[in-house]
Amino acid sequence: MRLTQAFTPLSSSVDWCEPNYQVTNYIVEFVNTITNIPLVVFPVVQFCYYLQYARYCQQNLRYLLITLQLVGIGSAYYHATLSFAGQLIDECGILWSLSWLSAGYWPHHLFPFGIKSRSHFTLCYIFVTFCCTVLSISKPECNQFFLIVFGAPFVITIIADHFVYRTPTKMYTKCFPAFMFGFLVAFIIWGLDKSFCPLWRALYIPYLHGVWHILSAYATAYGIVLCIHEDLTRYGLPRKTLEFAIFQTAGKFWAFLVLISNLNFISTILQAQLNAL
Repeated sequence: MRLTQAFTPLSSSVDWCEPNYQVTNYIVEFVNTITNIPLVVFPVVQFCYYLQYARYCQQNLRYLLITLQLVGIGSAYYHATLSFAGQLIDECGILWSLSWLSAGYWPHHLFPFGIKSRSHFTLCYIFVTFCCTVLSISKPECNQFFLIVFGAPFVITIIADHFVYRTPTKMYTKCFPAFMFGFLVAFIIWGLDKSFCPLWRALYIPYLHGVWHILSAYATAYGIVLCIHEDLTRYGLPRKTLEFAIFQTAGKFWAFLVLISNLNFISTILQAQLNAL
């Protein structure tokens, strides 16, 4: 396919269940497009809130949140056009997000292949991700396989770490189930939408893929907080100083924006610890 043809609307090989151009003549899948808003907004909020943490503790968080924003933007563009280029941007964005997530928050004591340093682990992940990105452009049919290869090992490792290597804390027991349940339901809905589209159209509810977008953004927000919580404890901070909070605005609680309170206080402690090294 030529480069100019890749940006042509409806040039993607995948057409989701939502009827095309149902709401407006300018957006192919309107609901699937606007439901990407949470995946753009949540990383922006968390990027601002965890700025000091990313500066002193885990710089990979910046790249992770930036790629998550690009996933939201790329997915919105993809569903707005259903173009081949949009499909590649969406899938490659997810691939790099999984890469930064794994590189930054894979449990250190479970590094594979005898790797001891997180910097070496990160370089290995970046190299493999770059190779997969090149292959995904030339062989787009391999994209879903790459996403499974990147995502499944990290999820399995996190689950193993949860049940085998740790004593659950109050913070962890709240955040981990929300993270796992959110993604489990999201993937079930994604599969139902992809496999039984005629049924959903007959029932006049062809918008399950949009629900997948919202649930995955919700679960990702929880997952990032979970990873930050574990990373902070790695620096020797007492677990009791890490509290679980829910963002509140206009008298309403928004459970999907989960934040760790007193982060400014924590980052001050970390800065003092790092300066003492």
